[in-house]
Amino acid sequence: RQRNQPSRQHDLEFAAELGQGLLVEVRRLQALLSEREEALRVIQIEKARLEQQAEHLENRVRAFDESEQKYKEENWNLELLNQDLLAQARDQQEIEDRLHAEIQRL
Repeated sequence: RQRNQPSRQHDLEFAAELGQGLLVEVRRLQALLSEREEALRVIQIEKARLEQQAEHLENRVRAFDESEQKYKEENWNLELLNQDLLAQARDQQEIEDRLHAEIQRL
């Protein structure tokens, strides 16, 4: 029994060192986990902010698209009106030219 006494003491010291080492490792891992959880929280906040910003930009793009379509349609209508007015002006010019020619002939 006395022969095992130093071994037993050594085993107790080894177990204490092992327990202490495990405790240090658990604390280190807990600190690392806490850092990662904080980093994840920050990333999630940033993600939410970016998603909100993306939604805002999508709404603006949609509004610009609607405005673009409205202005294209308005431009088309003005172009048609311009063509009609030019045709009427040509017709009026032809009538005026004929009247002048008729007056000259008389």
